[in-house]
Amino acid sequence: MGQIGKWAGKVFKNYRLEDLGEVYGAIDPYCLRYGLDFGYFPDPCAFVEAGLDGGNIYVFRERVVDEADNDQLAEIIRPVAGERVVWCDSASPDRIATLRKLGVNARSVGKKRVEYSVLWLNKHPIIIDDACRQSYGEIDNYARKADRNGDPLPVFQDGGDHCIDALRYALCTDMNSSGEIKGLHLDI
Repeated sequence: MGQIGKWAGKVFKNYRLEDLGEVYGAIDPYCLRYGLDFGYFPDPCAFVEAGLDGGNIYVFRERVVDEADNDQLAEIIRPVAGERVVWCDSASPDRIATLRKLGVNARSVGKKRVEYSVLWLNKHPIIIDDACRQSYGEIDNYARKADRNGDPLPVFQDGGDHCIDALRYALCTDMNSSGEIKGLHLDI
């Protein structure tokens, strides 16, 4: 039996670790996406470079850092994303503005419902580069809150999901608020 405050009901089912070196070298750069979840301490900042190709979601790179200021984030992001858009947590508009001044093409994702984007992610195979252990661990452990009988509730965990959030942000333009994309409709 579960207890109130416990987690149950693993969310992600179709994911795996793999060496993505060859895939990264062959993927069309147009398929690459970038996301940043802000944090400071005790919550870290998480930056991911992802790809969406052939219905697969790829996590190519991650950087997870505690107590990073905007200068440090810009130094991490610029060599990877270059001039491409980096979709960021909308809760920090001042940080987004500062990153833009520091040469990062940072944009706010606006308000996106966690439920839609997590369910949308779950409709795709997620292939994670074997160097991205934080992303893998978060996806592997992401769960729903449990009721007092141990049954999953329709509430996703909050915390320990920084790379997942960065991945959701990176792919935000591939989904819309209704949960539809390219003919795919989520059963919510």
